[in-house]
Amino acid sequence: VLHNENDVTIFYYSGHGFSYDKDRSIKYPQVDLRSHNQQVKYNRIGFIDTHTENLAVILDLLRFKGARINIAIGDCCNTVIPFERPKNSDKEMEVVKAIMPRQSRALSKRLFTDTKNAVSILASSSNHVQPSIADVSIGIIFTYNFTRALANSVLQQPKGSQYLPWLKLLKLASTQAFKA
Repeated sequence: VLHNENDVTIFYYSGHGFSYDKDRSIKYPQVDLRSHNQQVKYNRIGFIDTHTENLAVILDLLRFKGARINIAIGDCCNTVIPFERPKNSDKEMEVVKAIMPRQSRALSKRLFTDTKNAVSILASSSNHVQPSIADVSIGIIFTYNFTRALANSVLQQPKGSQYLPWLKLLKLASTQAFKA
């Protein structure tokens, strides 16, 4: 589906994730869509490569659909598996590096509300080699804190407002998850 230039697309993933061995230069995790299984075929590199995608690649796929604001958030582990990144995936990551917009840590309300600006946000709940932590009573800690911060922000916005402080929400969720 092609989107209107004023649309916002959000990909939010909460589940399994990982990084490949010797992959320190790739900051964001592979989104792992394999179901948990101990059978050997599910843990072969070909099967892994077929059923995973890097979070940065997912953001680019969103961007190609034409929305002005695209957000990809992964709440998953970024631990390391004992396989090196396959060659096809290497090529894909090179494409991502070539077409990603320049990074900025300052995302102001003006940038979000000016229809001439395209905005891309890529966020992970865990750094390279870190797990994502869950609690039996609340679920995954980052997701729990993010949904609470998002709900509070929506309630505080003036009626009819089209702006949400995404960067502030992500930082708040991150800080609260780290404390927990």
